[in-house]
Amino acid sequence: FLNFNASGAWTAAGLPTQSNGNFNWHVELPSFYWVHVGTSVWGYAPAYDDRVARGGPAVRRSFGRSSWLGVETDGRRAVVGSLFGSTSRDDEGATRGWSIDPSLQVRASTRFSASVGAGFGRDRIGAQWLRNEGTVGAADARYLFARLDQTTFRTSARVNVTATPTLSLQLWAQPFVSTGDYSELRRLSAPRARRMADRFAPVDGDPGRFAFRELRSNSVLRWEYRPGSTLFLVWQHGRSLYDDTPG
Repeated sequence: FLNFNASGAWTAAGLPTQSNGNFNWHVELPSFYWVHVGTSVWGYAPAYDDRVARGGPAVRRSFGRSSWLGVETDGRRAVVGSLFGSTSRDDEGATRGWSIDPSLQVRASTRFSASVGAGFGRDRIGAQWLRNEGTVGAADARYLFARLDQTTFRTSARVNVTATPTLSLQLWAQPFVSTGDYSELRRLSAPRARRMADRFAPVDGDPGRFAFRELRSNSVLRWEYRPGSTLFLVWQHGRSLYDDTPG
């Protein structure tokens, strides 16, 4: 399977905000394994991000690209695994990142199945919006950005149990942790400049760091007490923490 995609977007005033292209290739091997590969590009034509400064001026988008590769084992088996990875590069190399995502699915019987997946990624964002100072849109307003080095880990687990044709239980949980360090504080000075380095001017200050932790879970008991009539008992639980002085 092959697919090619291209897209563009403009504001009502005619300002181009996106120029994107994408190619994907999906191959099923004689072993019933799947191989997936794709690549995307953006900013190959002049485009401007009218939201990145949170109400400030539109900022030119640099040319960027990303690539991804994935492998899935035979989906007919009781145990099915997959592994996906991706890389990206933007802002003349000032922004780049990578991620890896393994997963495993087990079907022990017609009554029980479970899956677990994880993801780990490192990103360096050359100019991440931090805050605005002054009145947005005024001549003396300052739109502050900083370099962000970010590490993210996530995992999810799911269990499905079918006790009878009319009674089943699904359990799902997803922990998520992301930490980031800001550096190289700067202000937006020439938002339409072609080169990313020319769009900003350095300023003094410590932009800080952060950690974000979150847990989401969902449990669903389903009982079809008579044909066509189903009762659901649902318990959702979540908690999160944002800390700007993480240990």
